[in-house]
Amino acid sequence: MLPELLPIYSASLARDPHLVIKFACRVALFAHNEEDRIGAALTSILNSFTAEDDLRVHVLVNGSTDGTIEIVRSFARSHPSIVPVELRIGDKCNAWNYYVYHLADESPCHFFMDGDVRCPPGVLERMWRELAAKPEATVIAGAPLSGRNQKYYRDIQRRWNWVFGNLYGVAAHRLRRIVDLGLKLPLGLRGNDHIITQLLTGDLPAREPREPARMIVRPDLGYEFDPLQPYRLRDLKSYWRRQVTYCLRQLQIGELEKDLDHLPRTMDEINKKILADLNRRWLSPLRITDRVVRQRLRRMYPSPDSVYYESMLDETG
Repeated sequence: MLPELLPIYSASLARDPHLVIKFACRVALFAHNEEDRIGAALTSILNSFTAEDDLRVHVLVNGSTDGTIEIVRSFARSHPSIVPVELRIGDKCNAWNYYVYHLADESPCHFFMDGDVRCPPGVLERMWRELAAKPEATVIAGAPLSGRNQKYYRDIQRRWNWVFGNLYGVAAHRLRRIVDLGLKLPLGLRGNDHIITQLLTGDLPAREPREPARMIVRPDLGYEFDPLQPYRLRDLKSYWRRQVTYCLRQLQIGELEKDLDHLPRTMDEINKKILADLNRRWLSPLRITDRVVRQRLRRMYPSPDSVYYESMLDETG
């Protein structure tokens, strides 16, 4: 569907929500070492559409060292709508930039989805319809439909108009605006939900305030995932890595929020500032995640003039 026709279809959908139209849908599926889950994610997407729909799924396999890319290529041989994209750098922000700047076409709606979640049958189509029916909206946020704390997170999402990076749909005109302004997510940012929410609902470049009318939240539309289990060693390791990532992300966001209008190309300078602060502070033995973050940053930046992500920029999108 041509973008200039979207308002016409939006008005038609508002009058008749059961209007049958052919969907032109694009999905950016992010996968880093997801060989155990990527098959279920792809199957759930394929089951959300019919053969008549115009579907294309770019699977951005970034920095994987397992068999993820082979599984994606196997799916692609049977399903021409699936396009494997292998990126050397294991960085979701870089993969997001690559899709927005190099792969996104003029289709009216683009979904961004993590490779470890699944969308129930029909959810993407319903999200597509919701977004198309409201021309003033720029994003529809997927809600968590599984997990022990799903109600808690849905309440947060509804109260704060928050986009979770697991699944969301974006209107094409918002992506074009982001590209026109040359805005990119910083390489090395751990967890991009906060900045994504600002880019999609705030007054660009990324400043507050966010406009509630730009975001659609439907607690019955979203994604499912398999919760971590405390009796599985692999899940315990995943939980620990996640806690360390959350710790670094909170420190990074605290610095980025000081100037959202000037997002850096990489997180190098902010990471070094965080490291300097952690080096000055006395860290309680109980703050294990802080200590691990400091240890990792020391390895990444052994000297004040060290760079880590800047050296990767020539290989990014």
